[in-house]
Amino acid sequence: MRPGERIAEKVLAELARWEEERPKRERGRMLFYCPVCTSAYSVSYSTYKRRGAPHCLRCGVEMVRYDEDAFARRRRELAKNAKKIMTLVDIFAKAAEIYGRTLLRWSLHDGYITFRLDELDPTEFEYDFAHDVVRARFYYFDVPRYREAADYLMAEVRRLGLRLELQIYPPHTDPSLLPEGAKYDVEIGHYIVAP
Repeated sequence: MRPGERIAEKVLAELARWEEERPKRERGRMLFYCPVCTSAYSVSYSTYKRRGAPHCLRCGVEMVRYDEDAFARRRRELAKNAKKIMTLVDIFAKAAEIYGRTLLRWSLHDGYITFRLDELDPTEFEYDFAHDVVRARFYYFDVPRYREAADYLMAEVRRLGLRLELQIYPPHTDPSLLPEGAKYDVEIGHYIVAP
């Protein structure tokens, strides 16, 4: 059995449930959803009159009024795109192994799946299937094997033709280990490596 096969099967089962899930309407409120990630949000009629349609906090786009058919169609598209996770879970599991940990927990959200490595280490890998990008957040980057894990992850994700955003938090970072092209982003307070 491949390293992440058991996890991938569970993720796919949860993804199938998520694809069929519909947001609940609340009495006296208007329901909106993000046309990119399908995150749903309800607002009162008075708030809608004052402020208009809400914006998705993750995608930054204006949400649209809930239409069950359009929502279901977008969820199907996203779920189809998210099936790339079968390959990515193996890559994440191997990167975690190089890093010195195992994939312990995962969670599915509207438009993305997050994998955590350890209770004590907040390093995580994320596949944002709404935007077709892989994000890796390394909180510890001070020994060579962490750089090896990042290099492996970057090479494999690019081989698949996906975009990768690598984020490295500075407090536990050895600057000599930073990948080529890493730049410190003052606004968000960490190093980034992006295409």
